[in-house]
Amino acid sequence: MANQKQEELQELLVWNPLLYSKRKKYIWYDREMEQRLQSAYLFGRLLQMNVYIDGFATDYEPDVDVWMYHKPIVNIRELSAEEAVVFIAAEHKRPPYAICEEIKVLNSALQTDHVTIYGAGANGDFVWKYLTERGISIDQYIDQDALKTGKKKNGVFICGVNRLDQMSQTDVIVEALNQYEQADQLICRHNHFKNRFFYKYESNQISAIFYGSKLLFRTYVISLMNVAFGSKNIYVYGTSLTAQDYAKKLQLLDFNFRGFLCDYEAEMGFITDYPVKYVEEILYEDDYFVMVETENEYEAIDKLESFGLKYAIDFSLVGPAVGSIWDRRCNLLDVNLGCTYRSKDDKFSGITVYGNENKEDYKIAVLGESTTDAGLYPFKTWTEFLYECWPDRAVTVYNAGVAGYNSAQQLIKLIRDILPLKPDMLIVYGGYNDTHINPKAPFAFDYVKRIFEFANQNMENQWKKEYDGLAGADCTEKVIYSASDCMDVWISNVELMHTIAISKGIKFYDFMQPMLGNKRNKTKEEVGLLLSATAYYGNDTYMRIAEQFREEVRSRRIEEEYDYIFDLSHIFDDVEDVYMDEIHVKEKGNEIIAHEILQRIL
Repeated sequence: MANQKQEELQELLVWNPLLYSKRKKYIWYDREMEQRLQSAYLFGRLLQMNVYIDGFATDYEPDVDVWMYHKPIVNIRELSAEEAVVFIAAEHKRPPYAICEEIKVLNSALQTDHVTIYGAGANGDFVWKYLTERGISIDQYIDQDALKTGKKKNGVFICGVNRLDQMSQTDVIVEALNQYEQADQLICRHNHFKNRFFYKYESNQISAIFYGSKLLFRTYVISLMNVAFGSKNIYVYGTSLTAQDYAKKLQLLDFNFRGFLCDYEAEMGFITDYPVKYVEEILYEDDYFVMVETENEYEAIDKLESFGLKYAIDFSLVGPAVGSIWDRRCNLLDVNLGCTYRSKDDKFSGITVYGNENKEDYKIAVLGESTTDAGLYPFKTWTEFLYECWPDRAVTVYNAGVAGYNSAQQLIKLIRDILPLKPDMLIVYGGYNDTHINPKAPFAFDYVKRIFEFANQNMENQWKKEYDGLAGADCTEKVIYSASDCMDVWISNVELMHTIAISKGIKFYDFMQPMLGNKRNKTKEEVGLLLSATAYYGNDTYMRIAEQFREEVRSRRIEEEYDYIFDLSHIFDDVEDVYMDEIHVKEKGNEIIAHEILQRIL
């Protein structure tokens, strides 16, 4: 009986039937950040539902003709209501143009002029506003909170739960709580209403599009997918339901999906009109990219590599690290720094060596973050270009850049790993990760905090009793280190690295890296990258940080005060097709970085 009652409960707001019409479908957004974030969330939800969206629509002129998530942004004023429909994501806003439609509409099963709202909180407020705007009267609120009963909300009395016993089973009740399932059980114990609806507020899970058994696909990754394979023909290596779902999403995103690859004859044939071919047949194709989604993914990778295909150039695993070789290297925990990686020759942790390490070589050590890390992308880092372009004499370059590191970690790595190498020169390249640290606890590294949190959660009870001081302690609460802002932390750490290097007879240079947010002359493609990143992070903070960083460097006259610090934030101002996202650049950009650095250190 309980299951039957639960099945009778219906959603107050349902998806607009126009989603399944033949009209072109767009999603509205304006210059307000909340509306932009809502549009990104809605796009992800519709992609999850396998609804094809033609693009985004706006009246914000700077964004028109830009592409976001591999979809065009069009001028809403140029759309015809006969041919297109524009969905607006935010439920609390009225459609700004006649062509706009609410993405969710009132359930047609709600046929009454009078409604009782169960729940006098924020959800109840929304339901009251939504229904009264549509001419539906609210008879009363019902709420479990005794402090609310007997009062009025929006001019309507709030009754206690016992009021349910006095109502007719044919009355309409809307359960306006996030925990509506529990509320429904309580309501049905008092009275079995045949006309029950629920409203639940959906938080902005902006970055997530859909989940599979092994698959995590995020909106931001779509931009990286475009960089990784763009207009290439895409094949999915695998025929599982997850692989088929991924293929469907590629089609919805307008990528050139061409079919599936398999290992066994029994898998061959067609899946939804797309061919399933032996994986070896990919060698007869041109301009392709393979996405691997099989149970034995590493065996699949070995097979593709045996064909001469290169990871992240010709193929990649399905998932958030599209275009990156991060998941192909051995990443390690680090007792001091949180994380690092094992080098290919297994000689150093978190250091890639260019050169022969001959005794007479000029030795250069480099510290940095993901923009320096040699193990993330399949093309040359700027450190490799530096090594190749070094003039006249033999040189060895120790690239000690590790993704995620900030200047505090670089300082520790200098003391622990770089000084024993006795380099002749030390170059530090970074600044971006320092814009996101906590200036009150800059040495509280994220990975280390996660390890401590995991350890604390998994301590045995006896251990907690005997060593109570360790249980639940936050190591960032009472640190002595304090700085006014992130820039102060960064400068302090650079000063310390410089002092240590000079004391050991090592030449020292620090370079502040460019960021897309502070580029002066952005292309349409770069604006699209920033829009995608803004939605992924849930705000435009990182973009404002990039702009503030550039201005603060100038206002503090850092280059004038420190003869070893150089600002490279301008070097891509007039260069196109460089950025992959808000900070990482393509090989072309790395070559430019290397030449800019060479000009200053030679």
